[in-house]
Amino acid sequence: LHCLGDGSTVDRAIPRHIMPSVKFKKIAAGCRVMLALTEDGYVYSCGSSAYGALGHAVASETSAQLKLISNFDNIVDIAAGGFVADGKYLNFCAAIQQNEGEAATLFTWGYNGYGQLGLGTTVSHSAPQLINIDFEPAKLACGAGHLAVLSKDGSVYITGANGRGIIYGTTEF
Repeated sequence: LHCLGDGSTVDRAIPRHIMPSVKFKKIAAGCRVMLALTEDGYVYSCGSSAYGALGHAVASETSAQLKLISNFDNIVDIAAGGFVADGKYLNFCAAIQQNEGEAATLFTWGYNGYGQLGLGTTVSHSAPQLINIDFEPAKLACGAGHLAVLSKDGSVYITGANGRGIIYGTTEF
């Protein structure tokens, strides 16, 4: 629902160019949510969110048009994940921010029922939250209910759902 970012609710069988005046360098798609990272480090989002996964500080929101996440810049990587349970879209997202001359930092937002936001709780958040970590993040990947972070030293950190020793979904860097 509303996750194509073209401002409509029409399904598309052929790719359609959206926001031709903006240059993007990365996109991430989760369960009914899409993120788009601009060349200059800003993040846009669209889709359906019952837990704030669009990052606009609104708990329940639908946006058919890509919309800028306010007060969020110098982003170098993004990821989106989630799944559907009992008819609810349980989306969550993550981003790495790299301010000049500083260590990279990790932000997460959206559904957090399995602790996948890495905040030490299962409380969901509708705006990006700075995560307290003791490593420098380099790349991100989200699965259905988990977040994987590759650090700059090559270590992997993971948080979230882990049913029967198997992490749900797939994760690639």
